[in-house]
Amino acid sequence: MKRQVRIFVEGRQLDLFNDESIEVTSTIQNVQDISKTFTDFSQSFTIPTSPRNNAVWQYFYENAINSSINYQERLDGYIEIDMTFFRRGKIQMEKSQLKNGQPNSYTVTFYGSITTLKDIFGEDLLSNLDYTTLNHDYTFTEVFNRVVDASTDYDVCYPLISSNRIWEYGPLFPNGNIPNWLGSIGGNDITNNLGAIVYTELFPAVRVASIFQIIEQTYGVNFTGAFLTDPKFTQAYLWYKNRNQFVFTSEAQDITLSSFIGGGGYGLYNLLPYVDIATSSVNLTYLGGVNWHGVSLAVNTISNPAITYYIDVYRNGNLFATWTCLNTTIGGNLGFITNTQGLNDTYTFQIRSSAPLSVDFVLTYGVSYFIGITPQNDFVQYSTNTNNLTTFTDLANSAPLMKINDFIAGILKEFNLTCFATGVNTFEIIPLQDWYASGAVVDITEFTDKTEIGVDRVKLYKKIAFKYQQSNSFMNKAFFDQALREYGNTEYQYPYDGGEYTIEVPFENLLFNPFVDHDIPTGLQVGYSLDNAFAPYIPKPCILYKFGGVNLVQDFKLSDGTNPPTATNDYVMFGQDLQVMGVDYSTNFAPETSTHWLTAINQSLFATYYFPYLTNLFNAKNRLTTIKANLPVSLLTGLQLNDRLIIRDKRYLINQMKTNMTTGETTFELLNDFMPIEPIKIIQVGEAEDDGLIGVSLPNTALKAMFSSTQTDVFIDPVMIESSQQIYVRFSADPTTTIDVTYLFPNGDTQDDQIIIVKI
Repeated sequence: MKRQVRIFVEGRQLDLFNDESIEVTSTIQNVQDISKTFTDFSQSFTIPTSPRNNAVWQYFYENAINSSINYQERLDGYIEIDMTFFRRGKIQMEKSQLKNGQPNSYTVTFYGSITTLKDIFGEDLLSNLDYTTLNHDYTFTEVFNRVVDASTDYDVCYPLISSNRIWEYGPLFPNGNIPNWLGSIGGNDITNNLGAIVYTELFPAVRVASIFQIIEQTYGVNFTGAFLTDPKFTQAYLWYKNRNQFVFTSEAQDITLSSFIGGGGYGLYNLLPYVDIATSSVNLTYLGGVNWHGVSLAVNTISNPAITYYIDVYRNGNLFATWTCLNTTIGGNLGFITNTQGLNDTYTFQIRSSAPLSVDFVLTYGVSYFIGITPQNDFVQYSTNTNNLTTFTDLANSAPLMKINDFIAGILKEFNLTCFATGVNTFEIIPLQDWYASGAVVDITEFTDKTEIGVDRVKLYKKIAFKYQQSNSFMNKAFFDQALREYGNTEYQYPYDGGEYTIEVPFENLLFNPFVDHDIPTGLQVGYSLDNAFAPYIPKPCILYKFGGVNLVQDFKLSDGTNPPTATNDYVMFGQDLQVMGVDYSTNFAPETSTHWLTAINQSLFATYYFPYLTNLFNAKNRLTTIKANLPVSLLTGLQLNDRLIIRDKRYLINQMKTNMTTGETTFELLNDFMPIEPIKIIQVGEAEDDGLIGVSLPNTALKAMFSSTQTDVFIDPVMIESSQQIYVRFSADPTTTIDVTYLFPNGDTQDDQIIIVKI
């Protein structure tokens, strides 16, 4: 029976051709490309040029009409089948077809919700984000505290990573290929005054979770999921280094216009309409007869002419130029902008400084033209409000050169996370293994076509490699010389006649140096952003774990560069290591030897996040089964990609499903499912651990989860949740803590599960 398909754009229904076939392909984790997150999409389909569709698309075929739609952008839309919601995403106009000179049809494409997320971020960089909530006073005291204070959980810290010299720790040298000419002459020994670490040597690191929160606030999206509060995520930091030497500039401030001065007035051209005091902007537009446009900022008053300051010029919201100014009466001059047809650019200005500074300007906008052979100039002038610049940091100025899209995609790939939409601009982020565990088990046997079933071998790879970006650090190079592989990378060989596949993240894995004295770790480890020539270099974006506070026997010293250095035995250690509830984890893909513990960390990224899925995928009994089914609307619209399908006596994972929405026929590509049907969540903790936070993900469509335990010394808070989150558990004194979980579903059904916490 033919289904009634309805498609909406910006809340307005489209007319469809009666005979148009519309297919939607759905997949998230695909066996052919296991490192990428996919989304719904459709083949392009056509709709008639009906009065309703013409009104929605504003007569796309006629470019003489001034449309309010930007046809280069996708519009919000969703699909219904038999009045039941099916998919949400974006719809884009592709083209229009005319027959015999008359408009006949439009061609549009539906894109799924993850494409929507990419569209939201566009080409924006991490440096485009507003870090106001994270910026802080850039003083020796503030940086010192963020180096040594482990009791305060700072969102911005300063890891001990050198970018200009080889730090020594007393008589101890780094473990890299150190040149023969380097001797312990005191100049680089951080335990004495001469070699103390000057706080301006250190670049900041920003908590990854805080970057996600800023992205949410900036773009109006909402990320959910228990993983976002997991310490293995919240203790990950991104190192903010985009230059060889850290140069402090204050937090940027807008240069705002105060009042009209008048200046030289205006003659042939009234320039007043082109300067907007309300938005502190200057609009340069084409003016007939004008040769050039010019905008300048002249210093009116300045508190200290010896301070360097920077004026950032933005054209149409994008950074256009930066003027570096010192002891000058002209802050900057945007001169000789050619008056060309189509000119329509809006300029705004921001200011930063290298030290506290108070300054205000006179803004002049002028145009030049000729009367006969005599040059003429018309201009208007405005005063600006005083900018009082402080020692507040400007993290945007230190952000790695990286697109927001690439940053989020890199984090998803690093931890093998799945991201999918649960509502308008709401996206859940969950590890792949947990995502499959939260799927329902659905028997579709009675709806399948038994006349034709395809069974293929799973075309797997003979080798899968997990890689970071190549590092130029002399420490990493020394590791490569010894191990003949890059630090942290790994690869797995399989006895299959397939190709090779590489999962590569966009981050660099900076190897830290532990200072070891006669085979005994001192507890101090530092990083070096120095290449084989011991020159500073700009690394790829680096993800670091904040291990926490470490107390040293031998102190080291930090300095403000002027006063006597301050000695400290405490510091906050960064690197690849993290301990969560007594269990050691690592940001390495390989089970590398910990630079802190000097023992192998088995809970690598591969072991923690990739191994369970690949174990099922590379099972010798796995097959890729293709089968057709005609599902009822209630089942088709409610089916999730992590639901596990039962067909007769076998259970499957969905690799891909292609649905013809008008006929209801769905073609499934399925993988055999050898994972436990109702997995018991087993969590390992250290033997000495008394309590901790446990992440719980609700199954598909579950309304709530309720927790209890028969062990009287177990405490759980909260005992009921309505969304995926972490719960606090005080463990039993017994070696094993058992938590009973009951999930409640909309139809009143319940599902029982268990969380078992084992002390090791």
